[in-house]
This record gives sequence, structure tokens and C-alpha cells, in this order.
Amino acid sequence: HNSEGRMRVLRLASLMSALEPTTRRSAGALRRLAGGDGDDAPAKLAAALNDENWRVQEIEACKDASGKGPLHFAAWRGAPKNCEILIDAGCDVEAPATGEFSYGKTPLFFAVTRCRDATVLALLERGAATKIVNNKGQSVRALARSHLKPETYAAIVAAEEADEGSRVAGVVVVEDRVQRRVAVEEHGLAGRAREAHEEAAAVSYTHLTLPTKA
Repeated sequence: HNSEGRMRVLRLASLMSALEPTTRRSAGALRRLAGGDGDDAPAKLAAALNDENWRVQEIEACKDASGKGPLHFAAWRGAPKNCEILIDAGCDVEAPATGEFSYGKTPLFFAVTRCRDATVLALLERGAATKIVNNKGQSVRALARSHLKPETYAAIVAAEEADEGSRVAGVVVVEDRVQRRVAVEEHGLAGRAREAHEEAAAVSYTHLTLPTKA
């Protein structure tokens, strides 16, 4: 009987331990972990997401003052494997930053402007859209020409040309995953957008996928 009692106590303790909330790092700590570039950074990130029971909504809510979340940080810091881990966890590869000066920029924009070729290729492999413009009316392709290696720029062009079905009724969408669609004209970017894209005359960027500002 004593043995059975001890077993019941152990099972109860195990159950209570499983039900106890896991101690989590802060949002800032998770962003820093996502942006880590050490050899063991991907393993640490994957372990943290699993061991601390992060849900995708909670991960994406970990934004800094500029509206960048963990996936934006991973792209910005040039951590392609971390990007893949976050996308595998459910993070939206098209999630736009929401800060005043980075408003509307997807992870791909952050990778391009920081010359992160490997990260750009990883994001393209995961379906990152290229036929969009940022808050300054610049396209991914236009920025890639001056920021990336020729072979990476070629991959951007190929992805853009293969991005069939992304235009529905004249509106750029992201494979129907982003439902928030706001015309460039509503943000006063139409003229600048057309000017920025003259070098890619074969592609029409008349609208911009952005979240609606609160």
C-alpha cells in the first residue's frame, strides 16, 4: 500500500509540474534570440519556442517600439535558419512592421536593405512576396539591385516574374494570406511608387499591401 501511495504522489507531482506555467523570457529577449547569429542560435531559438510553449500569436505580438517582431529581427540581423524556425512555428512571412518609420515593411524588405543575401533567398524559398512596395514607394526589386549580389537580385527578378496570381482586380495581394489591402494612393505614394519602379517597366506596382493604421 505504501508503494502504491508513493506512486500516486509521484504521478500527482508530475501532473502538477506539467500544469505549472513555464517561465518565459521577455518579448525583448525573444526578439534578441530571434536575431542571434551564432552557430547554436537556431537550436536555442527552437528550444525556447518549444520549452516555453510560445504560440504563434504570442510570438508575433513581441514587437518593439518600431513595430518589428521576432521574424523581422531574424531577417534584419541575417539569420536565415531562425527565419525558417519562426515560419515553421506559424509566423507570417508577410507580416508587416507597424512602426512609423518602418510601416508596411515585410521581413523581406529588412533582409534586402541590410544586404542579407542568404536570408533573402531563404525567405523567397518560403514564399515571400516580391510584388509589393514599402512605405517609401520602393519595390523589393528596386532595392535589391543596389543592395544584393547579382545572383540574389536575379532570384528576386525570377520570383517576381513567377508571382502569377498575386494581382486580383488590380490589387497586389500576398497569396490571399494578407486580407488587409490599402491602395498606395491612400498613403500618398502613387507618384513616388511609379517613379521608383521605372526600371522595371514590365511590372506594374499600382497598389500596396499594408495593414490599416489604428
